Amino acid sequence: MINTTQKEPSLHDDSELATRALAEPAAFATLFDRYFPLIHKYVLYRVGDVNTADDLTSEVFEALMTALPRYKPDKAPFGAWLFGIARHAVNDHHRNQKNKREVHSEVMDQLIANDPLPEEASLSLEADHRLLTALKQLTNREKDIIALKFAANLTNRQIAKLTTLGESNVGVILYRSMQQLRQLLNEMEKNDE
Repeated sequence: MINTTQKEPSLHDDSELATRALAEPAAFATLFDRYFPLIHKYVLYRVGDVNTADDLTSEVFEALMTALPRYKPDKAPFGAWLFGIARHAVNDHHRNQKNKREVHSEVMDQLIANDPLPEEASLSLEADHRLLTALKQLTNREKDIIALKFAANLTNRQIAKLTTLGESNVGVILYRSMQQLRQLLNEMEKNDE
């Protein structure tokens, strides 16, 4: 019997597929299909601009094609290695960017999954804007870990392997960051009243 449920990509089960991708274009296509949505969502979360996220995600997969022969399955799971390439691309982008950009409305369109009623959309857009404004006040490390957790849907263990932090340290950073976000959002709400 064939299992028809869609399985979330694991950071542990694609090493063999990555090795085969060197010789088999179909294996590379499978990796691309599995990881493109996760990488794109992660990059979008980190840069806040759809066009920039599109460009950077393309750069990540171009870099993957170049770097794939150097991938060592015994050193890191494929997913962790690929997210490392994505993190490097985002960090380079931020380092090279001279002026910070405002978040474009296209980001909100990308993040809102359903077509709500206009009133709901307006409230949701306002809430998203507050969240993105609050996120800007966090450190790069905090934003990175939050993006890996909520945009890329990684577990604390997967984030720990990717960032070389301890799993409990990732949990503490997430907890404190979420507390800080909650406090910032409450302050924004009080100021709007």
